[in-house]
Amino acid sequence: MPFFKPGTTIETREPAVIVDAGLEPGIYRFRLVVKNDRGVESLPADLTITVLKPIRGPADEEAG
Repeated sequence: MPFFKPGTTIETREPAVIVDAGLEPGIYRFRLVVKNDRGVESLPADLTITVLKPIRGPADEEAG
């Protein structure tokens, strides 16, 4: 599992990346660029993700 750090490129041959569940609350921007076998890159696709602080409810308090 890669560690996401701002400004760092993560390269993988796999079509999916498992994201660390420990991301701190905040806004994250990801950019995906795909390169084919001939080295031709796609246009970038940008995605903004907002990670919220977990909310504890009554069910959480009963569980522990």
